[in-house]
Amino acid sequence: MSGMRAGIACGVAVTVLCAVAAAADDPARHVVSLISQGKYAEARSALDPLLTGDPSAPRLRLADGILRAKEGKTSEAIVVFEQLRSDRPDMFEPLNNLAVLYARQGRLEAARSVLTDALERHPNATAYANLGDVYRSLAERAYARARDLGVGAMPGPGTVRISPGSASLAEPVGEVPLRPAATPPSPSTKTNEGPLALVARDSDDAALVPSAKPAAPSASSQRCLHAARFKNRAAATRSAEWLKLHGAELLEIRHEKRRVVKNYRVYLPAGPNARTAATLKELRGRGLRDVAIIAKGPMAGRISLGLYKSADNAKDRVAQLKKLGYAAKSAANARTLIEHAVRARTGGDRSAFDTAWNARFPGNPVRYIDCP
Repeated sequence: MSGMRAGIACGVAVTVLCAVAAAADDPARHVVSLISQGKYAEARSALDPLLTGDPSAPRLRLADGILRAKEGKTSEAIVVFEQLRSDRPDMFEPLNNLAVLYARQGRLEAARSVLTDALERHPNATAYANLGDVYRSLAERAYARARDLGVGAMPGPGTVRISPGSASLAEPVGEVPLRPAATPPSPSTKTNEGPLALVARDSDDAALVPSAKPAAPSASSQRCLHAARFKNRAAATRSAEWLKLHGAELLEIRHEKRRVVKNYRVYLPAGPNARTAATLKELRGRGLRDVAIIAKGPMAGRISLGLYKSADNAKDRVAQLKKLGYAAKSAANARTLIEHAVRARTGGDRSAFDTAWNARFPGNPVRYIDCP
């Protein structure tokens, strides 16, 4: 098939970076030159000090993503491009390169979403060509799925099969011709893995998505996730938009209550003041530490016998005191937080998704649940 343009390389994928880096005073110039020559180790040695000095520089971060992809660190490169996408939505190159890597992983819906986003910001022939390749591969998956479901002989890519629906059974099933693609697939594009749905112009970026036997999405490949601990609805909404951009289907944004335990207090119930003071003196005389009368708050007048981070340690302390003849108790110092959570249906490469999510939302844990 026609090649997916903009493989991760200077002169193909990052034409704008190369053009800008040509300026004599641009620190990324030497790095880009090394990447284009395939000198990845030298490029890394030159780039890392620059990133340390200016970690937010968009051109250096773009070069870092490209280099990570060339080094075979696809998941890391995806994280770099996704962060650039969030921080610098005006940049075209991170979006296009991100789509290439998504396609390489078989995440065609995510690649389609990214390319659509890129084209809304920056109409570009390369991105349009890549989008066409993605749609072609999605179509191949759909045809393969139809064959798996036993539809029988399938029409060619230039037609759409229409189900009879509510029409009379005597009426034939029609076929509507589609407009041919502007750039027909090339039958000669092959590698040692067979024909490809998406290929790049660079030789080392050739195999992106094999199409000889596309992996059709199935219900078992989908899962639902629950992302929690968003402080407000605005934060939850931003994460929902991120999920949709990554090919997920939003199910709901919901309120949730979360009980947060600060620590566990061990104490003796309150008694007459004179008795409490005598008990405190007695405890200290028996060598017990961390004992004091609570002066204020809802537990004022009780004898505190220590604060513990874990419930188990508090239970051990209570057991120790009961052996000494004291009716100690424990209680959690807790508060209830009102937060938001997001539920969505997703699929694809879970490890790559988790890496990208943790980089973008490190304080919002995700757990996977049964889909409704």
